[in-house]
Amino acid sequence: MDFFYPEGVRSLFTNRRKELKTLDFYLEQHLRGIPQHTTLFGPRRIGKTLLIKEWFRQLLSKRPEILPIYIDFEDITSSPETFASGYLGMCLYWLWEHGNTSPFGYFSPLDLLIRAKTRGPQVAHEMLTDLLRELEKQKPDRLRLLQFAFGFPELLGQATGKKVVLCLDEFQTLVNLSNYPECKNVVAVFRGAMEKQSRVSYLLAGSAITVMNQIVAEHQSPLFGQFNKIVLRGFDERDTAELASKLFPGLKGNQAILRELFHLSAGHPFYIRQLCSRAQLLHERDGLPFEPGLIRIAFVLETLSTEGKIYDFCRYQYDISLEKARGFAALQQILRLLALEEGQTASTLAKKLRVAYSTVGNYLRSLLDVDLLREREKRYYFVDPVLRYWLLNINNGIEIEDWPSEEILEDLLRRLQEQFQAVSTELGVSKEAEVRELMRKFAGQEIEGQLLGREGVIVLPRFTEVTSFSTADGQVELECLGIGEERWAVQVKWRQRAAGLKEVKALVKVAQMLNAKPWLISKGGFTEGARAECQRLGVFFSGAGQLKRLAGLLSKGVRGGFGP
Repeated sequence: MDFFYPEGVRSLFTNRRKELKTLDFYLEQHLRGIPQHTTLFGPRRIGKTLLIKEWFRQLLSKRPEILPIYIDFEDITSSPETFASGYLGMCLYWLWEHGNTSPFGYFSPLDLLIRAKTRGPQVAHEMLTDLLRELEKQKPDRLRLLQFAFGFPELLGQATGKKVVLCLDEFQTLVNLSNYPECKNVVAVFRGAMEKQSRVSYLLAGSAITVMNQIVAEHQSPLFGQFNKIVLRGFDERDTAELASKLFPGLKGNQAILRELFHLSAGHPFYIRQLCSRAQLLHERDGLPFEPGLIRIAFVLETLSTEGKIYDFCRYQYDISLEKARGFAALQQILRLLALEEGQTASTLAKKLRVAYSTVGNYLRSLLDVDLLREREKRYYFVDPVLRYWLLNINNGIEIEDWPSEEILEDLLRRLQEQFQAVSTELGVSKEAEVRELMRKFAGQEIEGQLLGREGVIVLPRFTEVTSFSTADGQVELECLGIGEERWAVQVKWRQRAAGLKEVKALVKVAQMLNAKPWLISKGGFTEGARAECQRLGVFFSGAGQLKRLAGLLSKGVRGGFGP
């Protein structure tokens, strides 16, 4: 896989152990005769393709009975003719080359037909012959071309005696072919071929999360109920530190800088890479010292300078997302309003825009569909806090040179603390990280039970691991899971509204599944009903003040002590 996955890229692969184990589990099920198909969700540049490459490397080195095939749909979905040629070509590329050479010559059916005569198998020669006959017609049967393509991997599996793992990246672009009248039901055609196959397991990947969900998870879709789901998220603090240390060894062990890196990157691997690269340049070229300010300066320059790669990425996300949505000018205005103040409701936005509530609802659905916004309890937030920071400044005309004046830089750094801290606090990202770090300090200390909503004294357990948790299908998520002398399942609700019975019951259900003690943390406090239910069910619960006091005690290294 020297071409597909070169050593330099391979060395940067970090963690993703849970996802790799999940993929292996589904593969073993398939090998036992229980067909398993999977979807891999995640935003752009989060590391989906890198995960696939690492898994393929492991399959090729350890599993000779498997034929892995990777096809990027963005490269071949311009027309049914291009799609069929590219689909067959990439299947043969992986059969013959295993990702070791450039696939450049694998998109011409005629060239492939010549190679197939000597390289086999016979079914490849036969299928390419049929494909060329169809393509040479004045009006090719485009539906038949799709059927050729979708059916080919099963034929290869039969001919080689191998099980096929077929990864279709950016799968959502398949719907582009629906623009051709003969291919209106292209997803149904795919489903029809998939149902007839026993030797192929599919891994569908896509960065258009909402569209992918519509394709595989909505009941009216032909693929509803056919796929397991793996959700790929950003790194936690430890994985961020591990990747950063590979990229910029000078950061290894510098906890203050690494915490700032995690805070500003939100654990997004692409942002981590660019910030480390910029920080190393600033340190080695300009002599900036190793301190958190190094990362802050790198962040400002990368995000607001037109020469920065994070700037380019934010511009790309913004432009390509709005191209796919309707009502360009109105959508821009909604994004501006939310960049200034997140968490607004549709009715608030309607009043500010002076348009009907239903109209704003349509606009917001468009922004949800292209994954720029997320909805939480009928309030709207940016999916990506870095994009929000970029947009907030770009809308104010702030685009800087690669190295601005000292006065401009100081002003931007001062406002960075206000602007970006607001983003993280509203979404609870920074607070979740703080709680995980706090739990890592648990070491048998005795504390007042009222800090956790209890009477008497509580002895804090030691945890060997504290991390976030989610099930493979993404249906269950937990901000903090402590594993060690005891298990604690922790939910952080960092918002103004008080937590109620709904939140208590949801946490108890997850905690029971994990055989863990539940701890609910709420910035807005708790309703009377929630307090009573916590007492009844044995749920620890802490408000903002209690959490702050607990953090203060542990930061002082208190052992068996009580605060004033």
